[in-house]
Amino acid sequence: MAGKLEIQWSPNRNKFITWGSEVCLYEIEQIKEQSVPLIKLSPSTGAHLLATNSNYHYVKCIDIYPKSDKDLLLAIGQANGKIALSTFGATIYDSQFLPGKELIPRHQRPCNAVSWNTVECNKVVAGFEKNRSDYSVLLWDINKTPSHGENGPIRPIVEYGLSDTTHSLAWINGKVLATGNNNKQIRILDFRDSAKQVNNTITKAVHGINVNPHNERFLASYTDHQVCVWDTRNFEKPMLILPHSKHISKIAWCTTKQNLLGILQRDLPSLNLYDIQQTVVGNEEVEPSAIERVVTPGLHNITSFSWHPTDENRFLAISLAGHIVDYTVFDRITLNWTTNGNLVWTCGRRTLKYITESSPLYDSLQDISQKIKVRACKGYGLKDELCKNGEMVDDVMLRNVWNRLHLSNKLVEDGTLRGSNSRHPGVRSILKIDGTSVKSESVSISWSETGSINCVGSARIYKHEDRDKALRLCAMALAGFSDDKNSMWRQFCASPKTKLNDPYLRAMFSFLTAENNNYDNILYENGMTVDDRVAFACIFLPDNKLNEYLKALTSTLTYEGNLDGILLTGNTQEGVRILQKYLDTAGDIQSTALIAVRAFSAELLQDVGKDWINSYRNLLDSWQLWHERAMFDIMLSAQRPNDKPLQQVYISCNFCGKSISAFMQGLTRGRGTFPRMGGANKMKMSSCPNCRKPLPRCAICLMHMGTTTGDQCTSDGGSMKLIDFSHWFTWCQTCRHGGHASHMIHWFKEHSECPVTACQCRCFSIDVV
Repeated sequence: MAGKLEIQWSPNRNKFITWGSEVCLYEIEQIKEQSVPLIKLSPSTGAHLLATNSNYHYVKCIDIYPKSDKDLLLAIGQANGKIALSTFGATIYDSQFLPGKELIPRHQRPCNAVSWNTVECNKVVAGFEKNRSDYSVLLWDINKTPSHGENGPIRPIVEYGLSDTTHSLAWINGKVLATGNNNKQIRILDFRDSAKQVNNTITKAVHGINVNPHNERFLASYTDHQVCVWDTRNFEKPMLILPHSKHISKIAWCTTKQNLLGILQRDLPSLNLYDIQQTVVGNEEVEPSAIERVVTPGLHNITSFSWHPTDENRFLAISLAGHIVDYTVFDRITLNWTTNGNLVWTCGRRTLKYITESSPLYDSLQDISQKIKVRACKGYGLKDELCKNGEMVDDVMLRNVWNRLHLSNKLVEDGTLRGSNSRHPGVRSILKIDGTSVKSESVSISWSETGSINCVGSARIYKHEDRDKALRLCAMALAGFSDDKNSMWRQFCASPKTKLNDPYLRAMFSFLTAENNNYDNILYENGMTVDDRVAFACIFLPDNKLNEYLKALTSTLTYEGNLDGILLTGNTQEGVRILQKYLDTAGDIQSTALIAVRAFSAELLQDVGKDWINSYRNLLDSWQLWHERAMFDIMLSAQRPNDKPLQQVYISCNFCGKSISAFMQGLTRGRGTFPRMGGANKMKMSSCPNCRKPLPRCAICLMHMGTTTGDQCTSDGGSMKLIDFSHWFTWCQTCRHGGHASHMIHWFKEHSECPVTACQCRCFSIDVV
């Protein structure tokens, strides 16, 4: 394989060629267990060498006949200027006498580029080095017969560029040719009527001209360290310049993905891919941008690469040592998660893939939104008894939080926790850790006094009224215990306690074998619940150590976002921080908002509480859980009666645009119980109070809309119903037609279209609950 420095896919999707000192033809096959290919290209593909052509030793460039299917016809440009038509063995082209035919310029010089016309496939163009007496661009028709005898050379049908050098060339739509000339310009030549220059630009980027197959207005070229992308409609300057640190050896547009340009730098094991983004603002295109990506096929010193003509994002690469790799670039996935739980993502240019809630794979995602949706439908967080909300979740931490909130509220109401200004005080506030603490009483109690007659020794506990309020009792009794440090029982228990799986057994043995009242193994036993550890601390720790421990535990639980920390903080500012950290960790906006509403005051939550509440509202709205959203708002109003909800619906005049509802509110405040409105207390208003234009008519009864609605306050602070719901305004949010609620309900029982003549809006079908 040594010396094979260039590579190119053929129009046949499973064949490719390599060339250097010789031209080789390969065929790709899937790797099977029985057959092992000669060359392994990837974990799933390999290549067999089909044929070798060693007749041409000074190959400069090669292009494959575009209509090659089973057999390949090559145009081989050589250092002596000859372009030889060649095949691999006997082919269908033998009957046309094409293999072995040579296209020869008048003067010998290297051929830099050769290209078949993709539309008129019988034509091939070549670019040459400079000769002062010859042209650098020559176009041949291979079906033409020699002009001077049967063995004479075929004459070019078009010649262009006298005394020029052509470094590279490429066809644009099969009729126009782009050429890089003289290290200083790119020309656009029209070959439809002889060779005529139609456009040109001054640049040093004249090498490797490549036309975008998906948009032939764009072409790319390169010079030593930079690539230029051109728009032939504005050819004065490149629309994009891509600089690089090393010399560039090859560029190529991807044949299967739009605007993806591959760039190979010399002596590097990677390719740079640029996804060129075009943006249109109004009717104008703004300057494009490029998203860069680097891919490493797994070769050292890549010398060439070639995009597959049909397989998406697939290319072949070859190294200086002749190693070949078959590589597929996977697109960056665009992921979308719909509000109803469907997960959709792109899978290349072919299709979209998605999974739904019913898919077995969806369970592995552990989507918190699905739990939130199920809980919301069950009325989670809305139960009057807080502990009932804990029974509706399978999360132990959430269940414990609701139970603690219920217990703390009950203890405050029955007077057990007196002197607290909060419905849900925490252990730290009860113990006055952050204020002036009171010294606790140290009591030594023997185990025999607890009823354990077989236990010898005593334990020191601490008592205080505040400790009793915060304490959850823990009963501990073991037979056979002795506090003798050298006893056989203590030595026997000290060794196996680390091997116990149950955290409470470990804590028991740690307590019984503790020395100098050091209970760290119990206090920091994460397997125990926070309640039990705090209760233990309240019994066995002196005041200073108790304060230090509770502060450290609060800091740890806050950092973890563990809602058990609310046991310590209560509904304080520290509790708000725990809720925020829990939301950041678990993403459970539902529990965060509900706990905040049920346990924390609006003054304490401030703006962050409003954000939680609005986010949960928006989530329910996105799922169209209108009933659950309404029940949440009712609960919120009950918890915060002083918070008046903002007005969401306004009635304004269709002519002057001024608010009618604002006028009605002012009239209500000024006139109290409407003494002049008669016994029915109804106020009619059939025209705008500002411009006096008539209000809209009911689409059914054709009466003007204008009766007040809702509850109005009387002078004595009571509430009086002014009108039934059947006479309220109601209208379609799409076509804006409507009428009295009772008339609309009766109409849509039998119809789905708007009652207004000539209106095609299907009002009833737009929003069906």
